[in-house]
Amino acid sequence: MLPLPTASILLVLLSVLPLHITGQSNLINPTATPPANFRFALGAWFDNTNTPASFNAKLGRNLASFQAAQSIPYDVLANGTVWLDPPEWQRNYTWDVDRWDDATDASVFMTIYADKFSPDGSAGGMDLVSDDALEHLAARLHTITTKTERTVYLRWLPEFNGNWMPYGKRPKQFVQLWQRMATVMRSAAPGVLLVWSPNFDLARGDAAYWPGADVVDVVGVSLYYKGYGVNDAVNDEFVALTMHTVYAEYAEAYQKPFVISECSAGWEVGNGSNPSTGEHFTAPSNKVDQATMQSTFWGSILNPAFFARFPLLHGAYIFEFLKEFGFYGGRRKIFKRISVSRRTRLCGARL
Repeated sequence: MLPLPTASILLVLLSVLPLHITGQSNLINPTATPPANFRFALGAWFDNTNTPASFNAKLGRNLASFQAAQSIPYDVLANGTVWLDPPEWQRNYTWDVDRWDDATDASVFMTIYADKFSPDGSAGGMDLVSDDALEHLAARLHTITTKTERTVYLRWLPEFNGNWMPYGKRPKQFVQLWQRMATVMRSAAPGVLLVWSPNFDLARGDAAYWPGADVVDVVGVSLYYKGYGVNDAVNDEFVALTMHTVYAEYAEAYQKPFVISECSAGWEVGNGSNPSTGEHFTAPSNKVDQATMQSTFWGSILNPAFFARFPLLHGAYIFEFLKEFGFYGGRRKIFKRISVSRRTRLCGARL
């Protein structure tokens, strides 16, 4: 199956839509408004075909943050050589913040994956994260904060509760490594904010991955809507219900800022099967068009009533890739194909 989240930026940058509650949980009061001092930053992932300036130009406005990503160690070559830092010839806009050309103070949301393996496959993931690798990463991030004066968020080994990550489902080792990382960052890169970001399906009451409030600055979550063969409008409370456990048990419990680290509603094409029911289909059933599906997803987030219910929410990151289903499938960005309507407007939040 090929879920292809190809949302138009027109749909991402929605007007403030009226929220009509159709769910049964009543998490959202549709008439509520956020606190007067509430601020929300919309950010996005982008790839090597875009720069921050070209991305903003296509949107017709400046985003408040951009996502970047690297591995730790940066790479392991076929001959066993470990690169702790990117070589000069691999510099690109997605991670080389010094070259960002947006001329704004947009923050840096740096995601780090422990996804490298030794050439023979005998070691990998968190086992390869040495103290030297941590120190080199800290030095790079500290340079960003001092040279560019941008705020830097470090989203460390995200979705750690998922078995699709090489470091996933290993809570004891994850916590130990987090504490090692935090010690290095607090010393060598004290301006960097540490983001603890599980996948949405972290089990209620499962605190095995929590490294401690003193070493977490921001709580995040990954969440996506997938219809598995049915492209339909997204329930008004889908996002609220999906992120509620992580928000309540960590952001709210410890009074930490909260961010939706990556999210989208995946418009699907192609054949496949529903993993829950096993039902096979030759093509998805389109109950609505793509614009309606994705506008209902984003409309439930970019809405004063949603902000009022989740006042610790500080931002969300658009993740819109043409992507084969599966976490290691082919990807390519599709924003360059999309036109932006100048009639779009945003909620009264910082964007």
